[in-house]
Amino acid sequence: MLGDYSGLELCKIIRDDEETKHIPIIMITAKTTEFDTIVGLESGANDYLKKPFSINELIARVRALLRQFAPKTEVPKSSLF
Repeated sequence: MLGDYSGLELCKIIRDDEETKHIPIIMITAKTTEFDTIVGLESGANDYLKKPFSINELIARVRALLRQFAPKTEVPKSSLF
């Protein structure tokens, strides 16, 4: 439903590319069956959000993915008490 590619095709393209495969993907879709969800997740999506949804749910899911994928940084020793 995107134009040149389906969301599933685009997800696979992103996952197959070395430069983009690390990018978290949330599929937002009107396809609501259990089968559609499974296919979306199996195609490489990290999360699958069905329409209609609340903006608060979307924000919570984005935050959860950012926590999961945020780079882990070490605390410099000089800042330890």
